[in-house]
Amino acid sequence: TNVLQEYMRTGDVVDDYYYAGRAQRFTVSQPVEVSGIEFYAYETSPLDSVMVITSLHPYLSANDSVGAEITRDTVYVKHTAFTVVLPNISVKSYFDAPVVMTSDFVIAMHSTENEELIIMTNDYTLNDGNGEANSFALYQNPVYPSDDGWYSSLYYNLYDVDYLMSPLVKYDLFTPFTILNDTICQSEPAFNLTAT
Repeated sequence: TNVLQEYMRTGDVVDDYYYAGRAQRFTVSQPVEVSGIEFYAYETSPLDSVMVITSLHPYLSANDSVGAEITRDTVYVKHTAFTVVLPNISVKSYFDAPVVMTSDFVIAMHSTENEELIIMTNDYTLNDGNGEANSFALYQNPVYPSDDGWYSSLYYNLYDVDYLMSPLVKYDLFTPFTILNDTICQSEPAFNLTAT
């Protein structure tokens, strides 16, 4: 009940409410090596596969937005049946070379096609994200080009969408350490422990 299915496709004059992409912001308390993106999606037509472009961006705090693209990859989502066992519809996308991020960053995915690509997201009607505005949706409609761009997924504090997508990362942990929410806190004394 905490998972929703959403379409990710470009819109047109008939259905100008669709969003062609999704993005999620992640905080950085220590350098993080981002090598790709994992998300959950499926294609409804057995005859098609849908191209998805994944990308990595800095987070722009000044205007709460997605920054310029740093790197990208392209994957194809093939037909499969929906399953609540999300790893069965997992899609992994790897960049050509990992990128070390030292400040907050955004991972994004978008489609250039008007296809029936379905992605998984959280139950935003219950405000699972607690109003932190960590996600964005890409509006892309050729009929309304002036409105194209990334928009915050926080709507009037009622809908706070956190998309089910995550960076593929490698970073140095310290042991002993404590995890507080999404922050790894080093304890004293400590030594390096490589983890993925």
